[in-house]
Amino acid sequence: MASCAVAVALSLSIATGGAMCEEVGLAHVGLFGPDIEKDPIEPFTLYGEIVKKFFIENLDETGKIKSRSKGFTSQVCIEGLPISVPQKDEYGVPTCVEVVGQDFERTCDKACSRGCEEQIRAYLNKVEADTGFKLEPGEPRRLLVSCSKRCFKESMRPGMNRPFQLKWSRE
Repeated sequence: MASCAVAVALSLSIATGGAMCEEVGLAHVGLFGPDIEKDPIEPFTLYGEIVKKFFIENLDETGKIKSRSKGFTSQVCIEGLPISVPQKDEYGVPTCVEVVGQDFERTCDKACSRGCEEQIRAYLNKVEADTGFKLEPGEPRRLLVSCSKRCFKESMRPGMNRPFQLKWSRE
């Protein structure tokens, strides 16, 4: 019976804005927990470009092409920049990953996921070293999935070079 009275008082508190429960002392019970403030990380953009070749180049020690063979080559270069940085040349180092294979979709998918993972890790480590702040648990994974999907989607479009970008903001 007592739990029923508390449930009724709590539900009436929600409906009346807490006026009834102040006498009982339940006005400060939160249904969704206390408000937790997240680290103030500046919004940033991941800029990337995927370059596709419908052959595999075999190079010698000096970098010259010895031969070409059947297959696919995907190269992804991604750079993370804060929104406040006006030009890409002023900040950070891009991450470039090249993957070769016999299946076009797998080659592009591997290049995108590896490139996104390496750049996101490098960028977030730099932010943490500079500011001491880091993303909440689960946010890097969601960012990685979004980046990989965007990159892969662009890789399936026609053309040799396909740029893409992904903005992250906690708003």
